[in-house]
Amino acid sequence: MKVGRRKPFSDDVAKALASAQNLADLKALDCDDPGLRDVWEALVVTGRRCSEVLNLRLVCIDRHGKIPMFWHDQT
Repeated sequence: MKVGRRKPFSDDVAKALASAQNLADLKALDCDDPGLRDVWEALVVTGRRCSEVLNLRLVCIDRHGKIPMFWHDQT
């Protein structure tokens, strides 16, 4: 088992994982809307680590137009 950071998804893989159909299918499975699609999209599109996404507050994920954004303070 490898330990350490994973390599980022290639552009083709990220586009496939974040495709409109894939996200729509995930949203359909998310019947009570606990945020599965939001978490998946943040992981794939922003490239953040699981621990970063799962431990943040919901106000840290937003959309700017149609682009998912991860708001954080880097000071």
